[in-house]
Amino acid sequence: MDTKPKASSSLDGGYTEERHALYYWDLVVFRVEKTAFRIPTYGFLSSNKNFFENLQSSRSKVENDGQEYEQVDVYELESVNKNHFEGLLLVLYPRGRTAETYEEWIGALHLATLWDLHDIRTKAIEALERSSSLKSKNPVEVALLAKKYGVGSWLCNAYTNLVQRTDLSINLLRPSTNEEDCLDWITVSHIFEAQSLLKTWPDDLTALPTQCGFCANRRSLQEGPNYHPTYTCPFHLDATTCVKKTFHEEFVLLDDNVPGPLPLAPSGIRLAMTSKEFSLFKRLGESKKPLLKLKSPCDEGPGRYVYIGSILKGRAVLPCKIIPWLGSGYRVITTLHGKEYFYEERRFDLLLYSPDQMEWVAASHGRVPAGRIPIEGGHEENGDKLYHALGVVDGISVPGKTGPHLGCASIPFKGEKLFHDNYSILCWR
Repeated sequence: MDTKPKASSSLDGGYTEERHALYYWDLVVFRVEKTAFRIPTYGFLSSNKNFFENLQSSRSKVENDGQEYEQVDVYELESVNKNHFEGLLLVLYPRGRTAETYEEWIGALHLATLWDLHDIRTKAIEALERSSSLKSKNPVEVALLAKKYGVGSWLCNAYTNLVQRTDLSINLLRPSTNEEDCLDWITVSHIFEAQSLLKTWPDDLTALPTQCGFCANRRSLQEGPNYHPTYTCPFHLDATTCVKKTFHEEFVLLDDNVPGPLPLAPSGIRLAMTSKEFSLFKRLGESKKPLLKLKSPCDEGPGRYVYIGSILKGRAVLPCKIIPWLGSGYRVITTLHGKEYFYEERRFDLLLYSPDQMEWVAASHGRVPAGRIPIEGGHEENGDKLYHALGVVDGISVPGKTGPHLGCASIPFKGEKLFHDNYSILCWR
């Protein structure tokens, strides 16, 4: 029986030995700012198995330098800061200590982001979040740092802090003539946009004579105790929600990807009221200083603005339209089982239509357009979902309802229930 170890390398003439599977490390030399670093390759490869393939343009070969038996790969890192590289090595190869200072962790984050060392990047972000140096920075500085390294959570927090500032101004967002110390103009405009969205909703909504009668957390709707005041609704707009909605496109591009904002609720924000309350509510919205200005999603003729909402009918919640009636009054119209129903005193839930967040999208045969999220308008008695539809009757845009189980849109108009294969469905932008 041959017990001689298999030769896998020749280190000094005829002597052979077997390389240990775990403790035989390849070495590499990095040259950074005229300083040579000779280290094992395993630290980089454990974080990014393609690390050295991505650095081939910086690679050169040197022959036996008197200290090694074999050739050594040498990488010239001309654009790398020496302090940054040392910070990264303290995390990859801690000898006695790991990275500790803000500058060391920033160096690790900088190169980990540049070289796709994801686990090192995560460690650096977590360490910096505990750092007093980061906490002492103002929101603009944090936002600039977050943009540079693509840290979505920092960016979201910084934007939120800025949106909540009562002294928000151009000078606050662009404090210097040096562009590197300032937020870009697109970001500045979006921050003001997010603050404007936040200001749309006053801190105290108790003045509204309504309740939040349609909430995604409630599976079945019943009038009475199940209604809760709007100002206590979990879907009430807060600063973070305003930021995520305004900066959605920026956040989804970041490495750690702050989750894009979901709609405030699948059904949007709704206020429960009667037709009489709606008339008063609308007049308040048309005052010089409106608490909330209503926007109509469509109209049934010149000056005849129509609104949409949902109404409870038995065990079903049906999409409805709210139309002008008898001068300054309004009434609610919906359809069920082929019949059209009219209400003047019944409670309904008004959808707060927002053209910045919602749009009508062409649809047919009850299908939801590919890649779109429809705004839920209610459900049938058996639980089948219903959505808001918009059809054209005699050249007039008329709201109704649709759903996959219907295979079309049901449009109430002049006492009849009309079906349309081609119509629009209300979706989130």
